[in-house]
Amino acid sequence: LEQFQETYRRVIPEGPMQSLVDLVRKQLDEGMDPARLTFAIRSARPPQNCSDPESKRLVISTPAYKGPPSQIGIAEGAIVITGAGVSATNSTGAPEAWYDPSRKVSISFTAGGKTETETGVMPLRHSVVAGGREYRLTIEEGARSFAKVTFDSCDYP
Repeated sequence: LEQFQETYRRVIPEGPMQSLVDLVRKQLDEGMDPARLTFAIRSARPPQNCSDPESKRLVISTPAYKGPPSQIGIAEGAIVITGAGVSATNSTGAPEAWYDPSRKVSISFTAGGKTETETGVMPLRHSVVAGGREYRLTIEEGARSFAKVTFDSCDYP
């Protein structure tokens, strides 16, 4: 039984390894060329030539928010970030203009004509490749109405 358990632990992945195996299986099932996938995995390496972290503030729009549309640009405007959330409520239950940071938000990242959206409770993490650099972003609660977007960039690949 101990030998079987040891073999099982070695063969059946858990945690991050399970997620990676699931992702590889999905890519292969969708027709990804195994040689291309192998190349991509072997090309991955630790980040190099990274910039110092920077931060920007982003207004998270809500249904009750009546201000101008909010977006920020990074990578000299190559990446545009917008956000939407659920309105906070006051003591009488009426919606406020600012978002409720304890609820899910949707943060959209547009680069090269393609938009990706991360949805969840902050902090959220996402990366975008633009101009030969990988931008690693963390979005977390900021001052009322705002999210704090902290990012750096590293050479890609």
